[in-house]
Parts: sequence; C-alpha cells; structure tokens
Amino acid sequence: MHSSEQIKRYNKLIDLITNKFNESISTKEVENITNYSYRNMNRIFTSLNQESIGKYIKRIRIEKAAENLKYTKNTIGDIAYQVGFNDLTVFNKAFKKRFGVTPSKFRNKNNLQFISTLKKLNNSSNFPHQQFEYKIEVLPDFEVLYIEYKGAYNNLKEINKTWAKILNYADKANIINDSSIFLAEIIDDDDITDDINCRYRAAITIPDLLINVQSNLFKTKKIKSQKYVKFIHKGSHEKSFETYDLIFPYLFLNLKLELLDLPILELYLNDESNTPIDELLTEIYIPIK
Repeated sequence: MHSSEQIKRYNKLIDLITNKFNESISTKEVENITNYSYRNMNRIFTSLNQESIGKYIKRIRIEKAAENLKYTKNTIGDIAYQVGFNDLTVFNKAFKKRFGVTPSKFRNKNNLQFISTLKKLNNSSNFPHQQFEYKIEVLPDFEVLYIEYKGAYNNLKEINKTWAKILNYADKANIINDSSIFLAEIIDDDDITDDINCRYRAAITIPDLLINVQSNLFKTKKIKSQKYVKFIHKGSHEKSFETYDLIFPYLFLNLKLELLDLPILELYLNDESNTPIDELLTEIYIPIK
C-alpha cells in the first residue's frame, strides 16, 4: 500500500513530465519537485507506473511523434525536434524499435489506411453522410475536477467505475449543479499507445480552482481556451469508435485544418439514466490551430 505522500510526489512528477516531456529533465529537477532522492523516486515511480522515469519519458516522446506523423503534415525532422530529439538518426532508431518501421513508412501506412477508409465510406450506399457535419468552435477557459483512468478505452466497466468515483465525490462535496458539464479528456491514441498506458480523464466543471480536494484520487485543472473542430456522436458510448473511424480520414484528407497535440474532449449532453441509448449525444472536440 502506497502512502498518501508518495502518491502526491508521484503526481507532481507526472505533471512535470507532462509539461516538459520534450525537454531535458535533470536528476536535480526531479529531486527538487518531489523532495526525494532520484533513486528513491524512481523506485516509487516504477512501482506505480510499471516503468522507470527514463523509459516513461522516452515512450511518451516516441508516441507523441507517432501521433504527429499520423495527424499532421510536419516534416519528420521537425517532429523529431518537437518531441525532444536533436539527432534524427537516434530518433529514427528509437522509433523503429518501438513501432517496427521507420517514421516515413509509419506515415505512409497511415495515409494509405485513411485513403482506403474514405474510399470505402464514399462508395457505400449505406454510409451516413450526416456524420461528416462539423463546426469550428472556440471553447473558453474552464476549470474542472477530474480523475484519471489508465487502461483500454473499450473497457467501459472500469471507465464507469471511474465515473462513479468522481460523481460520488462531487455529490458529497456539493459540487454538481444545473450548470455542471460532464466531459472527458482523451489523452492518447489507442492505435499508438498500448492499452495499459492509455489515459482517460473523467471530469466535471467547477466554479473555480479553490475547491479543497481531500483525496489523492482527484485533481483540479484549468482547460485553457482553444479552437476545436466539433463533431457529434449519436448513440451508445460503446460505438463511439465508429464515429472516430469516420472523422479522422475525412478530417485528414478533406479539411484544410492543422491538428494540435492536445487532448480530445468529449462532452456528454444527456443523462444516461433517463435517455434511450440510441438518443445519447456526445460532442467530440478535436483541437486545431
């Protein structure tokens, strides 16, 4: 059983890596932010995260690069530099070790998959073209209380348990009101990141960041104002992947939009307890420049 203090220090380190994954993080910096020796913090980190600090940072960098190769037209050299590699040869070697192919082959493979998917959709008489309806919107700053689930996105049983935890906490803390918005941050692409490392944050909007969170399970943050392209998924959450399979080929090949390396937001518009499954609406916000 890990102590409350260990969890706090682990969370501080995760925040540091999230904000500076593409920069050099020194041993001293880790020690200063966690108040532990690097050796001891690395032991705690490994026990909580199933990989060392160094391996975690390297994996995050390579997976961010893969997402950029898949969803942007930035050059391979620019992407390598953006995720923290100053040597393209080192980047290519690390990328191939992780994904089994070079960055250029990875990009070409995904482009061909997008083109193939879009052709199939366009040639299908049963294809629901209304799925391609979208809007460009700018969401304002807003603060949220959230809890992070780590695991497969299709494991709805565990995701529902995560929601039960935050709803129970928010209800006891009297946070929920008529203006509350229920949403999720989708951090990783499960085609790139292994299921055990995919991150999903269940969140509820709150009036401000002054809320006194009494548990290490929950955190608060500000989601900053951002431009998004918004799509609508109608139906069960289990089938949301079908909408994503429609969105990205169309978005990548038809819309002249540049995607940003920020979490996708899902806003849940209905109360599942009194809404038929087929009528559930989810707004999907994909960050763009």
